[in-house]
Parts: sequence; C-alpha cells; structure tokens
Amino acid sequence: MEQSDILGNLKGGLGLAGKLAGKGIGEVSGLFKGREDGPTATDSGLYWRRPSSLSGKGLCPVLELLEPQHGARFGVGMVKNLTMSRAERAFVQACSELVLGNLPSSLERLQEAVTRDAQFTDAYLLMGCLEIESRNPLQAVRTFQKALLCQQGLGQRIRRYLPSFRMTLPLTRSSIFSLGADLLGLNILLALAQRLSGRPDDGLATLNQLLGVMPAEPMALFFKALFHLEA
Repeated sequence: MEQSDILGNLKGGLGLAGKLAGKGIGEVSGLFKGREDGPTATDSGLYWRRPSSLSGKGLCPVLELLEPQHGARFGVGMVKNLTMSRAERAFVQACSELVLGNLPSSLERLQEAVTRDAQFTDAYLLMGCLEIESRNPLQAVRTFQKALLCQQGLGQRIRRYLPSFRMTLPLTRSSIFSLGADLLGLNILLALAQRLSGRPDDGLATLNQLLGVMPAEPMALFFKALFHLEA
C-alpha cells in the first residue's frame, strides 16, 4: 500500500470509534463486511449483462458477465474503505464501469490500478480481455504477458468483484470454451491474442510452455492441434 494511502487511512480512522459507539451489532458488522456476500447468478433478480459487438468467431474470445444489480459487490464498508489501497479502489471502479458497458472508462481505471500497483495481476488480466474486445490484440499480448510475470493472487480480485467473469469461445452450436481467471485461461488467452495479432508461432510456443506445466491438458492440446492445422 502506498505511504499516502496509509496516512490517509490513519486520519480517516481517528473518528471511527466515535462513529461506531452509537450503532448496534448488526450495523457495525455491516460496516466491516461490505457487500462481498451479495446475490449469485443463480438467484432471481435484475442483472447486468455484458453485450459484445464480437461474435466469437475466428478464434476471437468474447467477455461475458451476469452480475446482480441489487447488492452488487462494488460497494465497500467504512472499515474496508479505510484499509483498501488506491489500486484496488481503481479496480473496483473499473468493474463497476464494465458492468455498465463503459469500456473506455473501465480501461482507464484499470490503467490507474496498474500504475499504482505494478504487480496487480487481475487488473492486467481484465485489461487484456478488454483490449481484445477493443480489437487491439497486440496490446493485449503485452498486457497478458505482464499478468503472467506477476501471477500472485491470480483470479482473487476478479472472483471477489466479478464472480461471473469469463471469456468464451464457441466450439459448436451447443458448447463453448470458457476461459476463466486462472493459469490455464490466462495462457490460452495469451496464445489466442498472439494468433489474432498475426504471431501464431508465438501462440504455439505459449501453448507448449503451458503443456510443460500442465502435461496432457485437453484444452491446450486442442488449441495446439488447431494452430498446427492453420500453420
């Protein structure tokens, strides 16, 4: 956490005890918990859905979301707001902008997040996905590579704030590949971005490296065979 974050949090926490004194146990608990335990995509309700201008054809994955509008996870409690870094606040704002369909604003907030924290793995991963959506696969390659260099905490923030996140790629009319915020999904997304940017040999190299870590992984073998057929 940045020094300015720490100083600001200390100042903000000075009056916390006084604010909590007149509250009941339930109210105090809510201040600490925030909204991480909101509705899931299996509950009835009103949801944000991520529309995409891309069809998923031509080995170009698309980003899909189904996030509840009531009880969304982008609000934070008083105490968590005091302890959250500026980088994570920017990431939460990026998630909020994304579900509202404001892709440029979401990219700006993600850029702010990685500027404040150069090791913010999930910010790089989500940014790379949005760069594919923006038809900028070459930049997505660079961004996914940064995510691979970091790896620490891969998927933790995305699962917390955007649990329905996935990049999908149709296989048949009734089945799709779903690429999540994990090591397998990140490597395949990098390989697909490399292919989309006109560097299929780099994509094959990425898949071979993945198979060195996950031998006989079916999805990696499938895409490797497909890349070979197109070579």
